[in-house]
Amino acid sequence: MGREKMEGSSVLLYEDSLVSLSNSIDQIVGFEGWNIRAGSLKERSGGVKFYGRKFKEHYKNQFSKEIENQDVISYFDTMSLLKRLSECLDESVKDVAIFMEFSIPYAHQKRIDFLLSFKNTIIILEFSYINEELKGLDNVTYMTKYHEKLVQAMQYQTLLQNMLNEKIKTIPFVVLYHPEYLDKNTEDPRAIKQNNDEIRKLADLINFQYSKEKTASEELLNLLK
Repeated sequence: MGREKMEGSSVLLYEDSLVSLSNSIDQIVGFEGWNIRAGSLKERSGGVKFYGRKFKEHYKNQFSKEIENQDVISYFDTMSLLKRLSECLDESVKDVAIFMEFSIPYAHQKRIDFLLSFKNTIIILEFSYINEELKGLDNVTYMTKYHEKLVQAMQYQTLLQNMLNEKIKTIPFVVLYHPEYLDKNTEDPRAIKQNNDEIRKLADLINFQYSKEKTASEELLNLLK
């Protein structure tokens, strides 16, 4: 379990910015980065115990949860995509905090993949790994999975919003991602583009919301222009 926040609430890990998260990934997996490979999470889980130990050592002050090999794969897939997100945001966007596997209070341990928090906005972010040939947005499996995850994110939104100040805005968002390497050395350019497009959409949302929300000081400065 993560650090206790309130009854029934916990978080696996917390980073105060996307830059901090990117630095953590580099320290754990190295600057060569993490490759999102083809195969089920179970098939990909061989040989990742080393990364699991490094992950736990890096965040040892935050949680004591035992990490399964399949969890390690999922964590690094999604964290590596969030590292790309940090590279797509406007320079003015700062202090986007990350809460990973946030357990919603009083909701029977329902966990949100990621919460991205900035100003008065929280993005409820759900990821799903699509382990099949990329066939585009018209693929039935793709759209079915997207709607399933969106409904899940919206349910989480309702549960979480009940616990928050009414001034806080919550927005559900789903990222479906594909394997970018068919084997150890063979890239799939279409899948890489698809994943990058998904992250770009998320970045556009954050950029828009961030620019739209003004602090009191920003509002006063606007009056002086």
